[in-house]
Formats: sequence, structure tokens, C-alpha cells
Amino acid sequence: MSAQLALPEWVRGRGLAIYVTVMFGALTVGSAVWGEIAQASSLPLAHYLAAGGALLSIPLTLRYKLQTGAKLDLTPSMHWPAPVLAGDLRSRAGPVLVTVEYRIATKDRDAFLSALEAVAAERRRDGAYAWGVYEDATEPGRLVETFLDESWLDHMRHHERVTKADTVIYRSSQNDCKTCSMKDRCCPNTPTRKVARSIYETSRDVARSIATTPQYAQSRRDRKKVEMLFAHLKRIRT
Repeated sequence: MSAQLALPEWVRGRGLAIYVTVMFGALTVGSAVWGEIAQASSLPLAHYLAAGGALLSIPLTLRYKLQTGAKLDLTPSMHWPAPVLAGDLRSRAGPVLVTVEYRIATKDRDAFLSALEAVAAERRRDGAYAWGVYEDATEPGRLVETFLDESWLDHMRHHERVTKADTVIYRSSQNDCKTCSMKDRCCPNTPTRKVARSIYETSRDVARSIATTPQYAQSRRDRKKVEMLFAHLKRIRT
């Protein structure tokens, strides 16, 4: 029950599968170990040792409580707006082109592009590919980020897998927004701007730093030798 309540819906099946695998694996290994002890000594001694170990584990594990997740809001945050479709789409339809438009001050262009590189690594880690950013030559300060998702199902998973417990919402000051010259382009329909940030962003920064190491580059090259074969096989089947 604890394992079910502490996991969001989209990963609950996988979590329970790992839980059951560990439990039955421990039973299998424990049965073999206690069988060897009983064979080397005697069955009553093995029973006494097992009982003593169970009693000893009570005070040792008392500080480790099962987490029920009762205080966690694991519902999807849905901070991305739902896409507006002209018709129904098959879940495997794809690839899906995603575009994100940014309006920035021209003096902040270089700093913004540097920050966007970190976003690019996050997009690719979540399954996106063919990432790029383009600048409007006729309108300075208008940048468009583009990337591809493998299918419509993969794209929607990006919307649904972020829970409210995983997200911190930052809201700008209404007084600052009133006097901002970019208010009409930044948030024309709302009084303030709202930005969602994952609570795991610090861990993602660590992952991004690892991605700059030579060892990571070598692992990427090794993965392509195998993953590309499966990619071609998948294309042939579709």
C-alpha cells in the first residue's frame, strides 16, 4: 500500500514491479542462506538465529518509516497549456514539431542563449531531438526554439509526467509587470507571469555537468552503435 500511494500514476506499475522483484529476490536469497545454515548446524539453531535477527531488526529499523505519500500532491501539474487540435491524432503519429517563442531584450541576447543551452540538454534527455533555436531577422528580440518528439504520445507524456509535488511555481510581481515594456508580449492575458520549475533542477544541473565529460561522450558513441541498429529496425517495421 505504501509503495502504491508514494508513486505517481504514470510510474506506479513500474515501481510495484521493482518492489515485488526485490521482495521475492530477497526471499529466494534468504531461503538459500538459511538452508545452508540449517544444513551446516541444525534446523532448531537456524530457527533461533532467524528469530533473533528479526527481533534485532526492530530497533535498528525503527527510524525508517514507510512513506505513504499522503502529504504529496502527485496529480499532474499541467502547467503547460493543453494543445488545440483540428482533429484526432493517433498516439504513434509523428514526429511532432514543438516550437516555443521567446521575447527578450536585445541586450540580454547572449546571456539568454547561454541559459537556453542548459534547456537544450534537458529537452534531449527527455527524448527530444533535432533541437535548435532561431532568431527573427525582421524583429530583434524574437527567438524561436524548436525540437522534435518521436511521436504524439511521447510529446503528451512530457505534459503529464510532471506532478505538482515536483514543481515550484514562481510568480512575478504585479507591480513589476505593470511597468514592464514587454508586458503585452510576455503575458498579455494574465496580470503576472508564472514560471514552473522542477524541484529536481539541482540534480539536473549535476547531470548536465556530467554530460560535458569525455567519459560521457564516449558512452554516447558506444550507445549509438547499438541504438542505431534498433532505430533502423523500427523504421523498417513502420
